[in-house]
Amino acid sequence: MVWQGLQARILAAGGRLAEAEELARSAVALAARTDFLNQHGDALLELAVVLGKAGRAAEARVAVTDALGLYGRKGNLLAAARARRRLERLAPA
Repeated sequence: MVWQGLQARILAAGGRLAEAEELARSAVALAARTDFLNQHGDALLELAVVLGKAGRAAEARVAVTDALGLYGRKGNLLAAARARRRLERLAPA
């Protein structure tokens, strides 16, 4: 899951957005089948990065909000704070 998120970020930075999104969504799907709430949240944040680079801020906000919920369920205050900051950066102008 971790390598997929990182690779998706690299692909997105290189402008290969469709491939990046496919890989990021694959990481989210894989994480969703586990009990690893932190890793699932992290995968959602990576997806949000890719969606943001693609100009799809509304979809990115949904992914971050979902990640925030997972971090909250886990009690991971640090990751939740990171997700909140990302959500603020994605707020509509």
